[in-house]
Amino acid sequence: SCQETVDIEAEKEAIKVVVQAQLDAALALSFEGESAVWAHTDYIERFGVQGWDSISVVYQKMFEKYSSDTMDFQGKVFTASNYDIHLNGTFASVFHDQHFEYVLKGEEYVSAIREHKYLEKIDGEWKLIATF
Repeated sequence: SCQETVDIEAEKEAIKVVVQAQLDAALALSFEGESAVWAHTDYIERFGVQGWDSISVVYQKMFEKYSSDTMDFQGKVFTASNYDIHLNGTFASVFHDQHFEYVLKGEEYVSAIREHKYLEKIDGEWKLIATF
């Protein structure tokens, strides 16, 4: 047959790499890191805004703010685990536990939530298109 076979486990591992890379970028306040994992399209959504052009501005301002001495932000741990990944062609729905430890203005915080992300495979690479 002419149908291409897809290695589902390999696709899931590639998706996990993108999800963790996004958390690593956020932890490091890295705009370049975020830019690398998001689809640069007009239909993606994050922070209640749509399109990479708008989202990129939000990321730049947010990272600039959290990099300032007045915020005294120090990211410690930002990890994803307990994945539930559903693939449908070039789209993936990803649920995972998200654990975040950080220091803000001298106070230590721990956040543990269940996150939902949506990814699209564009030009052979998985990219984030939405987080909930």
